[in-house]
Amino acid sequence: MKILFDATGFELSLAGMSKSTSYLYEACIEKDSTIQFIGFTRGCNLSGLLEEIPMVKLSKNKFNLKYTRGTINELISKTGADVIHFPYNGNIPSKLMNIKKIMTFHDVLPLEMPVHLLQEYRHVFYLYKPYYWFKRKQDVNIADVIFTDSEYSKRQIIKYFTPKKEPIVLPFGPTIRFPNQDLKIVIPKYQYFMYVGGYEPRKGIKDILKAFLNICKTKKISYKLILVGKQKFIDLETDLLLKQCTEIDIIIQIGFVSDSELAFYYAHALGLIYLSKYEGFGLPPLEAMYLGCPVITTKYTSLPEICGTAALYVEPDNVSEVSSAIDFVATNENMRLNMTQEGKIQSLKFSWEKAADIFLNEIYSTI
Repeated sequence: MKILFDATGFELSLAGMSKSTSYLYEACIEKDSTIQFIGFTRGCNLSGLLEEIPMVKLSKNKFNLKYTRGTINELISKTGADVIHFPYNGNIPSKLMNIKKIMTFHDVLPLEMPVHLLQEYRHVFYLYKPYYWFKRKQDVNIADVIFTDSEYSKRQIIKYFTPKKEPIVLPFGPTIRFPNQDLKIVIPKYQYFMYVGGYEPRKGIKDILKAFLNICKTKKISYKLILVGKQKFIDLETDLLLKQCTEIDIIIQIGFVSDSELAFYYAHALGLIYLSKYEGFGLPPLEAMYLGCPVITTKYTSLPEICGTAALYVEPDNVSEVSSAIDFVATNENMRLNMTQEGKIQSLKFSWEKAADIFLNEIYSTI
């Protein structure tokens, strides 16, 4: 079976989405060596994609935005593909040839989030919800099969759109491996919690910083907060909180790190603090549990579905509650050990092998 797929996401280094797509395809190939994936792209600077997957560079249309259906139809005809997969929330051209069209619709967060939180995307169709809804509606109407990351996202897709049939839930597996013990990484000597992700307001970074400042008002703490990830959009309040925390030396900003480094940080942390209110899935909590790191998170959107009973849940807007949870985990070793054990068990419910089974079974039943 030949599966064409849109590889433009790998040009943009879309972190979780590009990595998850690569891991999914790798697991599919391991299960069925007769499958051939063929990606089409506008360029050759791709990140995180399996080297053995052939890539076809297609010319762009005159507007320099996306491929024309003519160029894709030509590729469909030339390769004899059975299926075409759009793994980045659609962008499916209309009137493609007679081929099964598969879409991964990760989430509908732009329709759920308040406008002030959408500033992080800095893109017009995210800021203008009707346009985003119209484009995704076109994709949903065209797609023969829709995969999505969680039961929560499935419910939201059905709420906002009318797909031909119910979306299929295809959860992620971890996208980082256990630390390579031969890799020499200097782990901080002090105890620390972690936050992993961009500095976007929806991720709850302000609530985390406020909680740490609140703890410091009442006691001297021996642990710090390590912030992992790129600074994308930072509003004035977040910037001020970062400066306040830096002045009293309770945070360390290390920016982007490799997966190997990230695995080491997870494995030695007191816990991951992830106070997002809007998640289609939530990879950091899953990967933290997988690597034995306790998780403090929220009961919003998909996060309880991912973390089950293994996480400590808090209301992110309640500074006192978040502060108490952080300090409780930091000072209670037995609690951390129990959360580590439960987290590892919970993480085993998610794997790329299971994801590949769901993906292949649905595609084979469709063609």
